[in-house]
Amino acid sequence: MAGRDEASEVVSAGMAYRQLDVGGVQEITDANAAQVQAWIDEAPGPVLLHWASGNRAGALLAMAAARNGAPPEEALELGRRGMTSLQEPVRALLDLKMVDTP
Repeated sequence: MAGRDEASEVVSAGMAYRQLDVGGVQEITDANAAQVQAWIDEAPGPVLLHWASGNRAGALLAMAAARNGAPPEEALELGRRGMTSLQEPVRALLDLKMVDTP
């Protein structure tokens, strides 16, 4: 995306653009999950979330689902659709037992 104005491109395509800087696991927080959920709730249609990888989007969706009352394992499963390396930190944030990975 170097040299591109993502915000302008999104707006010119007729979509709303929101930016939430999430640099890593330390910013996978309840407050950031609440912000993502608020933007989803106010959207008049489908929502596209993206960061450089699906990790942060998946992690924040898992946190938002848990905030909305989803059982922790179900919330984690939702997040797994995009999440890879953040699964264990999100498990800990959701108070789920850590699992051994081969």
